[in-house]
Amino acid sequence: MNKRIDVTYVRKLQEGDLTALEEIYRFYQGPIYYYALSILKNKHDAEEVMQEVVYKVQTRIHQLKNPESFHFWMFSIASNECTSRLRVRKRFIQTDEENTLEEVIKAKNNQINDFNNSTLMGAILNSFQKLSENNRRTAELRYLSGLTLEEIAKATHVETKTVKSRLYEVRKMVSSDLKEQGYHPRKYFTFLGIPLFYKEMQLTFLKERNKVLLKDYSSMQTLMQIITNAEKISLFLSCAIASVVITPVIPAIVNVPTNDLIVLPATASNIQYKKSDRIGVIDTISYIQNPIAGPLEVRVYVYDMSKIENISITYEGIECNYQKYETYVGINVVKNGRYHVRINNDEKFFDVTNIDYDIPIVERLDFYDDSFEIVVKVTVNQVDVEKSYLLIDQQRVSFPKDFIVSVKDAENVDVILVDDKGNENCFNFKK
Repeated sequence: MNKRIDVTYVRKLQEGDLTALEEIYRFYQGPIYYYALSILKNKHDAEEVMQEVVYKVQTRIHQLKNPESFHFWMFSIASNECTSRLRVRKRFIQTDEENTLEEVIKAKNNQINDFNNSTLMGAILNSFQKLSENNRRTAELRYLSGLTLEEIAKATHVETKTVKSRLYEVRKMVSSDLKEQGYHPRKYFTFLGIPLFYKEMQLTFLKERNKVLLKDYSSMQTLMQIITNAEKISLFLSCAIASVVITPVIPAIVNVPTNDLIVLPATASNIQYKKSDRIGVIDTISYIQNPIAGPLEVRVYVYDMSKIENISITYEGIECNYQKYETYVGINVVKNGRYHVRINNDEKFFDVTNIDYDIPIVERLDFYDDSFEIVVKVTVNQVDVEKSYLLIDQQRVSFPKDFIVSVKDAENVDVILVDDKGNENCFNFKK
């Protein structure tokens, strides 16, 4: 799970590969939407901010010198868009001859009607609104934007210890309030919390967009007209705005030097935009992120396996073998690199970089009458016997220093091998 998109997509977009913009949009559409929704408290405004942010990313990507700062840069754009709308809103809800105090109060109250606790994200946004202004801002930057403590400190002009203190109060108050609303998401406030929040925003936004937003493409048509009139880079959301597929990954605002810019020539194109039929086919692609000896099991989850007609998974143009299960398509990956998944009319790419051939592996178990020997392939990394162990028919056994285990009967053996670098891998054997 990730809270920031792979910088490879940013570099590709800067090089003119507009397919990268689609991946960026898929990953960030949910987080940007909920970040804007928490600030503006209005779904329509949040949707417009999301579209405006993607538009500006597409037309201004050539201004970004450091691709590593893309996340901060993009959420800075979102923050500026929200601030601008708040200023406009403030001007238009002042009491005057046309707006009575009662109407102003009603208008302000209407802004929070787009929050409800029917979803976890709605409940979380509800909770955020009950925080003090400083704590709410910190919560939005941490959990909706995915900023680091240092980035939040820079964005809010306070010390890091102040950020920690505010987040402690946020976790305590929001956790308590969520329990009162019927939720118990303790995992969202652990060290994995930020990726989990991102995953929740991605999935919840996708569900809501399937229900409502896909029925109305007027905003997309308006946006396309703006791009055409401006004669900016037009290879933009050809599938992205209409598409609702998000990259995996539960893949922040912040530290881009705005004065550190370069300028590259823009391009123009006459692309015909149409609705995408790539709607809700592939859900997520998941696999173990820590270093592994291989093979690596990759699961491609889909929304409805009964509707799957065509499956293609390739590595460097070569078809990979796969197996269909009830809710996902499984493949065993043995090489690092980029893999291309295409199911029906939907497609995704995923990169494997964590297969480490220096990690020792258990090649086989040689069984004898009353024992078996663990045969380990010699590699650069050495086996840490003290940390390694076995599960023999679910019973834990210490790893033998001579690699020989005395046992009469063993139907199922798991060897948990830990090397001197701390890498842990599990190897299963059935007799």
